Amino acid sequence: VIGGNVAAVSRENPHGDGSFYFGGGVNPFVRLGNSTIFTNGGTFTNPNLPNSLSRAYTNLGLGVRGARISNNSWGAAVSGAYNANAQIYDALVRDSMPDGATFSAPGNQEMVVVFAAGNSGPGARTMGAPGSAKNVITAGGSQNVRPGVGDATDAGAMYASSSRGPTADDRIKPDVIAPATNVAGGVVMADRLTAAPGNHNTCYTGAFLPTTPAQRFYRTGNGTSFASPAVAGGASLVRQLFANRPAPFFNAAPSPAMTRAYLMNTATYMERLTDNLPSPNQGMGRMNLERALDETPRALRDQLPVDRFTESGQTRVYSGTIADPSQPFRVTLAWSDSPGSTTGAAFVNNLDLRVEVGGQTYLGNVFTQGNSVTGGTADIRNNA
Repeated sequence: VIGGNVAAVSRENPHGDGSFYFGGGVNPFVRLGNSTIFTNGGTFTNPNLPNSLSRAYTNLGLGVRGARISNNSWGAAVSGAYNANAQIYDALVRDSMPDGATFSAPGNQEMVVVFAAGNSGPGARTMGAPGSAKNVITAGGSQNVRPGVGDATDAGAMYASSSRGPTADDRIKPDVIAPATNVAGGVVMADRLTAAPGNHNTCYTGAFLPTTPAQRFYRTGNGTSFASPAVAGGASLVRQLFANRPAPFFNAAPSPAMTRAYLMNTATYMERLTDNLPSPNQGMGRMNLERALDETPRALRDQLPVDRFTESGQTRVYSGTIADPSQPFRVTLAWSDSPGSTTGAAFVNNLDLRVEVGGQTYLGNVFTQGNSVTGGTADIRNNA
């Protein structure tokens, strides 16, 4: 789902006109790696998370740059609690090679971390952990569209089992959602050294995509474990978008906070849900890469020294002109918060967004359905 590079023989589509390659994923040519956190029997190995992420970041011995985006299709059902693993990941987003890790380095080695929300919905406060962390991008699930295939008929509807917020301390999660029903993905294949090529691994016991022999490498499945890699693939495209910018920004990667803000800012509000953004069901909406990668003029400020706050009570003011008053105007402020307490409220720092336009004042996260409205009170909990 994140990405892949496949032979032309897989250019088939049992649900349409054969117009795409199975296995391409969201970002077809991104580099992929994996870390083992479960045994073949499905038991969580409880790995040392800083050691694991620091190894992924360095990619020692392989001669290529290490990982900068981490997808995590796992978690624990904790009723929205902010637990020790959520706390660890809030720190690792800012520095994935911390002191004490197997591979440590001075400074901040940032990592965009994406987590599946979990599949304990549709009730409120069913968010899993570490998806309950503040600085990770938490992916909930919507329906996919595969005509005639079960719970995959309405792109405007939620995947029924997608875990919902708010968290135990009333923060909004998920951040965005992506398709989570009948999503096509790769089957775990056999070791070439011990089995015939093209056979699946014996640990895989699920169903295959019921189509032609060329598609024996794929299966479909449900769950936010499929939505999360789609969002991670979207994050990698945002990273590439930033790398492609002209000088002086060339090759300046977006921070984890910018990546999260960018995907939330460009998401599509799911009108059929009729709830207010940011929503404990859909977050800021369904990831919309067409909008994220279009040519809309944007002002981007990411970790500039002049924007740094050094003490409480400081403000920053930015003025400008809306280029096209006929189009929606979107503003997103996000930051990576300090790891919080696992008892009580997890939020630490409080930044407030205030937008003044046309003589009206709008506060961050005060919405009626998909649009900001005046009035309300400033958000003290969420770091976006």
